[in-house]
Amino acid sequence: DGAHGVADLDDLADALVSEREGLHDRHAPGQEGAVEVAHRDGQGPHQRLAVAAERRARRVAPLDRPGARDLELSHELSIDPRRVMRHACAPATEREQPVTDVLLSDTPRPHVRVLTLNRPDNLNAMTAELCGALHRELEAVAGDRSCRAVVLTGAGRAFCVGLDLRGYGAAPGNDGTDPSRDRLTNQEHMSRLILRLRATPQPVIAAVNGASAGFGLALALGSDIRYAARSAVFRAAFLNIGVSNCDMATSWLLPRLVGASRAFELLLTARRVSADEAERIGLVAETVDDDALLDRALQGAEDIAAWAPWGVRLTKQGMWSALEMPAEQTAVEYEDRQQIMATFGQAPPEAVAAFLEKRPARFAD
Repeated sequence: DGAHGVADLDDLADALVSEREGLHDRHAPGQEGAVEVAHRDGQGPHQRLAVAAERRARRVAPLDRPGARDLELSHELSIDPRRVMRHACAPATEREQPVTDVLLSDTPRPHVRVLTLNRPDNLNAMTAELCGALHRELEAVAGDRSCRAVVLTGAGRAFCVGLDLRGYGAAPGNDGTDPSRDRLTNQEHMSRLILRLRATPQPVIAAVNGASAGFGLALALGSDIRYAARSAVFRAAFLNIGVSNCDMATSWLLPRLVGASRAFELLLTARRVSADEAERIGLVAETVDDDALLDRALQGAEDIAAWAPWGVRLTKQGMWSALEMPAEQTAVEYEDRQQIMATFGQAPPEAVAAFLEKRPARFAD
């Protein structure tokens, strides 16, 4: 995993927890740790080194050791590991700092929308605010016929490291009157985002620019195409907090991408997967240099946008549907109906005319 400067997930996790700790008064008065001092003095991210040293002084185990993250989380949160998920899915407290502009949306190329997770100081960890922004933006994209492809990426040095363990926040409708119901609503708020990626009619390309763990891995798996930077690292990390690694549709998506045998191994060991290995096993379509990632994703999106939008949408729909069909005959019969329906559109005559006139086709939105 160290080849090509691949970031070690231990460091990413340390950095993430460090940034989170600085947002809370989590020590008793007069007992500030390195994190609080760094943030109090306005120091930058390099102070994570001091935080890491302080953590090692507490004899916290490395991330790769089984159960180590459970131990670290129980120490950092001062709770039993079995309560970590309840903490993560609990409604936001008034101590949390408000976050704005957590999702960027722009159109750098014709017909191509780029969505950027914009919590770089927290390695784009998922919160209710960010999840809600993604729900809304993908819903808006679905209704925008001028958009023909979507690129999903992260700001900074991570794609998404998973759930923000200092508190997810509150999903819409949570009011605190029923904790069990509210936690389920939070869970569904997150898991339905993976389903929304599939339901979005335009193809979604994940440009994985760094660590992609837990919920971040699910975002990548739920996309239609994945390109990875050489620094990218993939990991099913739900075991780190003492819960099942079958979460956010990973148990359904991963075997269909890499096969059941590899999926079992990756989910049960929760080990890191480098970008090169991810390409080798078919988890990603291509690995490129870090500074070439966005251009590669945009090129893929432009290639898609050049085709008839309805044909592309039917292709995405047909591929996802075929993954759930039990028999080849069922898939063929589904395809037959798609094709007959598509021939009544405006795209086939334009495609034929463009071919005969030796010109690029001009497909309407």
